[in-house]
Amino acid sequence: MLLLVPLLVVAGLYLGQDRLILQPDFRLPSWQAMAEPAELQPWLEQGRYLGKVLEASGPARGTAVLFHGNAGHVDHRLPLAKQLAGRGLRVVLVEYPGFGRREGSAGINPILEAAQADFMLALRRWPGPVFVVGESLGAGVAAQVIRSHPDQVAGALLVTPWSSLAALAREKAGHLPVDWLLHQRLDSAEALTGYGGRLVILGAGRDGVIPVEHARALARALPHAAYLEVAEANHNTWLAHIVPAQWDSLFGALLGER
Repeated sequence: MLLLVPLLVVAGLYLGQDRLILQPDFRLPSWQAMAEPAELQPWLEQGRYLGKVLEASGPARGTAVLFHGNAGHVDHRLPLAKQLAGRGLRVVLVEYPGFGRREGSAGINPILEAAQADFMLALRRWPGPVFVVGESLGAGVAAQVIRSHPDQVAGALLVTPWSSLAALAREKAGHLPVDWLLHQRLDSAEALTGYGGRLVILGAGRDGVIPVEHARALARALPHAAYLEVAEANHNTWLAHIVPAQWDSLFGALLGER
């Protein structure tokens, strides 16, 4: 009986890890019921809601496909989207299956599959260079998209990323055998090794969710990446702490303007 208890715990963690890792917000009404600001448009493909589109301020110089973080939905990422749009990028805010107003089941594998498909849809639909932006969980998703399509990504911005989900899980899970339990290791450093395009990594100095050492380790593993650290920011406040000069540096590296 004493042996059975830890075995049941491990089995529960293995079978239920998507529910433990992901925190989708199911409380939003369907996209048809929402009155959106005039600047935002639902992104629909064959009648299916995939997210939102924010057009660039002025002529679009390209498209940024934005993968958001955990515990929320695309509506929470409008401030970041507006920064991108202000630099001339059309922003495609990808919603994850089972999050917000998008139908489907929330899970790591459904998210990864949808991200790959949605990136290709964006590539075909909008002309010009396509950039990839990911925050937190979305940075890990973005890295896997880049791994599959390195020659089609003009540049990438990864905000508060992990170096790998397995490494982060080991830090959080103590003595549990996470390397055996995880369905997906999501090793961003490995995924980006073969990517030679413009890459910017942003870390938050006081991040208590994904410690900043992950962003630093990812930058060390990818010497061609530009690294920016917002010293006073935590995981959810980096946008409020970044100053205009840092935005200029970030976008200069991302868009090849420096």
